[in-house]
Amino acid sequence: MRRLLLLLLVSLSLTGCGFVNGESGSLTLRSRSDGDLRLNLACNHAIYAVTGDQNVTALLVDGSLENPTRAVALRIFWTPKAGSTPVSKRATNAAVQVLVFADRDDPELRELGIYGGAGYVFLEDPPGDRILEGQVWDAHLTLTDQSLGFRDRLGTSSLTGRIQLRRDDAAVLSTLRLLGQRASGALAYPRLVVNPHDNNDI
Repeated sequence: MRRLLLLLLVSLSLTGCGFVNGESGSLTLRSRSDGDLRLNLACNHAIYAVTGDQNVTALLVDGSLENPTRAVALRIFWTPKAGSTPVSKRATNAAVQVLVFADRDDPELRELGIYGGAGYVFLEDPPGDRILEGQVWDAHLTLTDQSLGFRDRLGTSSLTGRIQLRRDDAAVLSTLRLLGQRASGALAYPRLVVNPHDNNDI
């Protein structure tokens, strides 16, 4: 089965969303069983990369790109997936993952939970522009992976909001590799975050 990936890394105590060089956005992950329980994503880097087929992989990161503690990444296909029913003719569908690291001083000891699902993304600019803006709609997530000590406080959740990203292909690739290493270490088994050149499930 093929899916599109929108990847998000968040903590359990986020308060807003701001990005370097003036880029900004706002995303909210809300529990579907308790509407008062939600995460407002806070990030200080917002970057994206484009592959030859005009697909987009984006990251919104809290902390440094070398040592991220929270982030948002998007794996979006420019052309809607066959058989899907977008909420708008200008929207494309996207698969979603959310990585939640429990707060610890040592990044090597953080507990981790990964939420996955699918939703829609509306891009207001064509891939390749220096700045890419858009909206995330109706993304439904459930817990798919977790480390031994991770506590699921959200359950089934929904993700919505705006994104605004600066193009930096090299930084996206290097940060994804690092995030994959962190996820694999926390889960104690290999876990690829996203391969921007692969359209298959991960």
